[in-house]
Amino acid sequence: MTATGSPDGGDGLPETGTDSGSGPARTPARGSGPGSGPDAYPGIGTGPYAPDARPGPASAPPASPGGTRAPSRSRTAAALRRALWWYVLQLTGGVERRGRLPRGGCVVVANHSSHADTAALLAALDARHTPAIAAAADYWFASPWRRRICRRLAAGFPVRRTGGGMGDLLAMTGELRSGRAVVLFPEGTRGGDGVPGSFHRGALVLASEAGVPVVPVGITGTDRLLPKHGRLRPAPVRVRIGAPLHPSVGPDRARAEVTALHGPADADADPPKGRAATVAASRWGPPLALLVSLIAAARG
Repeated sequence: MTATGSPDGGDGLPETGTDSGSGPARTPARGSGPGSGPDAYPGIGTGPYAPDARPGPASAPPASPGGTRAPSRSRTAAALRRALWWYVLQLTGGVERRGRLPRGGCVVVANHSSHADTAALLAALDARHTPAIAAAADYWFASPWRRRICRRLAAGFPVRRTGGGMGDLLAMTGELRSGRAVVLFPEGTRGGDGVPGSFHRGALVLASEAGVPVVPVGITGTDRLLPKHGRLRPAPVRVRIGAPLHPSVGPDRARAEVTALHGPADADADPPKGRAATVAASRWGPPLALLVSLIAAARG
């Protein structure tokens, strides 16, 4: 389904859930949806989870190769990034969002099957949360030009993959407590069979340390838009945001929530027609694929 409306920090993306429309985010009803039950986060919009809240700044971890400075918290920059990726995905099939992030900081955990996942999340998540996305320090922060691309176009921050990565994540504790969304792909690499793999615990430890909820997100369609080791082709993308989970949730439960939101691959979905198909098949197709790959490959 092709997106319509404004791609700014407001509600430009089409929503098919009950959260559609303008206004403040709504608290999901207890006992409904994949995020309900004993692990559902009860304190949406009320600040850090009280029993686990730890006032004061987080202790500084050892510096990562690219530096631990968080990407800009500017809502204007976040809105511009959202507009960029919204328009890119508009040309290649559209992006649809269901659900919203809760008010306040949160750790977003999502399935990872394509280099286009980062673009989909940046297009779907609201600018109010100024989302920051974890990126591999040994690749995206190994040279000045890559670092600039990652920070400016994907709001990336460095996470080491060969030791010290947990400290890099915990350096974002203050950002979370200030109301920011930190996005992680807990699988650590792209999956190839359409089913989310095992989740690492880093994202959950970060949420518990900051006292913020874990928000599961399911992404569908990016594996058809830009397959692993494949080329860009027209396909609609859907991003489903689930109910917040308690920060003490385990990796198995978090994975189950993401899997439920991701759902089975919609092989019978109609391919996009008209402008989207024309652009993807034209000489602009490869540059668009390169642009998506440059930003999202950090977690590949």
